[in-house]
Amino acid sequence: MSLNYGDELTVDAAHLEGDPFRSRYDVTGGVRAHAHDTSLTADRLHFEGLERFGLTEQVMLTRRPFTVRARRIEFQPTGLTATRASVTTARPQDKPDIELRVSTLTVTPEQTAGRETGRQRVILRDVGLYLLHNHVITLRRLGTTLDNEPGGPARRQAPHPSVGYSGRYGVFVGYGSSAKLAGLPLRYSLIQPLHGSPQARVTSSQTLLVGPALRPETPPPPAPPARPHDYLATLRALTTAPRPLLPDGDPLLFHDFLPDPNPIRLFDQPPRANATASEEASYHIEATGRGRNDLYVSRYPEVILAGSLPVTRAYALPAPGDPAAFRHYLRHVVLYAGAEAGVGRFHEQPTDIDATRQRYTVRLGTRPLLVGPNTVLLPGFAATVNRYGGIGANRASGSSSYSYSQYSLALNRYFSPYSAAGVNYIVSQPAGDSPFNFDVLDTTRELDGRVQLGNQKLAVAASVRYDALHPHVIDYTLAVAPGLHGFTPVFSYRFFSRAFGIGVEIPGLTF
Repeated sequence: MSLNYGDELTVDAAHLEGDPFRSRYDVTGGVRAHAHDTSLTADRLHFEGLERFGLTEQVMLTRRPFTVRARRIEFQPTGLTATRASVTTARPQDKPDIELRVSTLTVTPEQTAGRETGRQRVILRDVGLYLLHNHVITLRRLGTTLDNEPGGPARRQAPHPSVGYSGRYGVFVGYGSSAKLAGLPLRYSLIQPLHGSPQARVTSSQTLLVGPALRPETPPPPAPPARPHDYLATLRALTTAPRPLLPDGDPLLFHDFLPDPNPIRLFDQPPRANATASEEASYHIEATGRGRNDLYVSRYPEVILAGSLPVTRAYALPAPGDPAAFRHYLRHVVLYAGAEAGVGRFHEQPTDIDATRQRYTVRLGTRPLLVGPNTVLLPGFAATVNRYGGIGANRASGSSSYSYSQYSLALNRYFSPYSAAGVNYIVSQPAGDSPFNFDVLDTTRELDGRVQLGNQKLAVAASVRYDALHPHVIDYTLAVAPGLHGFTPVFSYRFFSRAFGIGVEIPGLTF
């Protein structure tokens, strides 16, 4: 039998008993259900209209990239409860190499003054972490809050400890996470070298102004009739990955394993006009100016004001799951203008240069422009002016200002979700001089190359920065990413800083 319930839930099974007038059903025998982007299998399913929805006996629920297996899952207007459950990002047909096993998992809407805030409170009890089928650690209770935003749940940075080695710092331990202070979102990271002073980095950003909503390319479809309760809405809040615009296997859903940012980032362009203010404080920032790799820079609290907005007509994102509509969306040229102003004080060592710096930058750029089925183009322009003051007596030779304009053109070709190649050519025109070494451009003609080859089992990537004016390699980075069932360890090496890196990518989580 097959049951279509409210154009929202489709159920296939061997046997059905129920009362359609009271919307009470019992479904048994190879139950398979699908709703939107969520599917499940179970031995038995029971639900009572829109008030209660229960699953029993060997439930497997999937929504990319998560797979949840549980003895029982219950959906109610007040939330969701799963008992004797496991959560993993491995494919349903694979035995996971990393998973969480919990006795109970509950999800409840967060409320303030009797009204829902749009956030979901998730609590896991008796949480066991299993890595490569071995028990690693058990926590009695683990809780977090998921924020729902237009276009899908927001990514939340997960707390993560780290241990590493750097040619600058030697052996170090670190920790990073995100939090809120007086309503402001904070991201912080701490590093303690085995020999040396601790280092910290704290950033905070808050939207001060939001422009008008973008005009969609076509009129939006009529809103569906309101229902008393969508019993799958709570389930969707479990995931932290944004809803994909493209189906699995599309080359534009590219998995980038290089530790440095991709020069063309399809999904991270500003979708609407906004202005943000941020403050950051950090110490011992590594820098490369004038070919030196022995610099340490102490940056005292620096205040930065930045913003961007479209200056041509921008279009809203298309509906999820339609690759043709998304490619049509990327073929429209949208020009963005941006500006940034910041002031701070820096102390560079071992040159012992101490000075304040005011930086002003204006930018023009476009959203990634699709010029082929899986090829995108990104031109850009930026002009930066640095002004210095309070320079100590031990400063290096330099004037009180240093400015440069940059023109860039990047091209990326995606062959599969794990293979791509790209180039980025940057032409700079500097003027003046800087007392610092770290903020001086490495070259006025730079060609960056980037390539990654592989599949879901193994990916190898490399990026190269090349000085086209005085032909030589400025820096390069290598990365190897063997894919396991549920996570991907990433091993990288950066030439300039002589540093090895070990990272972990878990789909749906940000580290």
